[in-house]
Amino acid sequence: FPSHDTMFKSMWDNAMAYSNALSMKDFLPVFLSWIDDPDCAVEANQVINEKQAKYFKELEQELGITLTQQQKNFWVVQYRELGDKVYQEYPSTPTEAFMATKEGAYWAKLYFDYVKKYKRERDNLFDKNLDVELSVDLGMDDTNVLLPFQTYVRDEFRLIDEFCDNGQDIKYYCDWIKEREWFPNLTRVILPHDAEVRELTSGKTRTEVFIEELSTDKDGNPTNIIVDVLPKTYSINEDIEQVRQVLKNLYIDNKLEYIKYCILNYKKEYDEKREVWRNKPEHNEASNGAAAVRYMAVGATRGVHYKKREGQVTQAQRSENAYNSNKGSFDV
Repeated sequence: FPSHDTMFKSMWDNAMAYSNALSMKDFLPVFLSWIDDPDCAVEANQVINEKQAKYFKELEQELGITLTQQQKNFWVVQYRELGDKVYQEYPSTPTEAFMATKEGAYWAKLYFDYVKKYKRERDNLFDKNLDVELSVDLGMDDTNVLLPFQTYVRDEFRLIDEFCDNGQDIKYYCDWIKEREWFPNLTRVILPHDAEVRELTSGKTRTEVFIEELSTDKDGNPTNIIVDVLPKTYSINEDIEQVRQVLKNLYIDNKLEYIKYCILNYKKEYDEKREVWRNKPEHNEASNGAAAVRYMAVGATRGVHYKKREGQVTQAQRSENAYNSNKGSFDV
């Protein structure tokens, strides 16, 4: 069954990242697709369905080429034999080459179909005119993930930053939050249900610590940040489905390498004995980041929320009512 991204994938990414400043020790990225191979052609005309015709049209637009009928015939024949694995065996672009279809992956295909395809990986995605919400995963293995995001209209999500660490107290993470450019726009923090567990050493819940630490900025000025705790999830699969809907309108900042990795590698558990995918997630290195993404999809305040200007009501003052009114549709 499919493995995680390989060392070769990492080498390719590095080569692409530094392709404009190569040294003698760097690799030159060169990609040759099946389109460049003259043997990848079939004379017998094939029936091309609507989905395949759309794929060919988009491919021609992306690459600035015109596929021959023989090339289309070849691809259709290969698809008939291989199904979605045709993208691995006969990739048209580097993205397809490393797509690996990720059989058993929950979100990888949607990420490629929407985020990659429509070029929604952007630089400097943070918008100073919009409020910021923060989804937090407090991992059972002491790995904590912070995922700041913004929403625009109802369905557009923008992932603007990320932070992952372990072995640190809550104050450490709150100090990081206060140093970020987007902190003045932060109106709401979304915590998982286990944040309500009291720690034996302090007698406080992690929710209470977040509230205390974020009640002021680094200069001691009061803030107006809401800290919400999600109810215990009754169905992880329902939450996973909500993320699928979010991915259709997701934008992600290019610097979010960890969260991108988690989205692409969050997958079902594999039963090696029966050789089938179980209907539950595998706990792996993508799990904590994926949980933060799930909490975002479940708990986010939908709608347009502009940063407060003098005399206006902020999202923070509205978010609790908005969250409660939407809670039924979020089903957590």
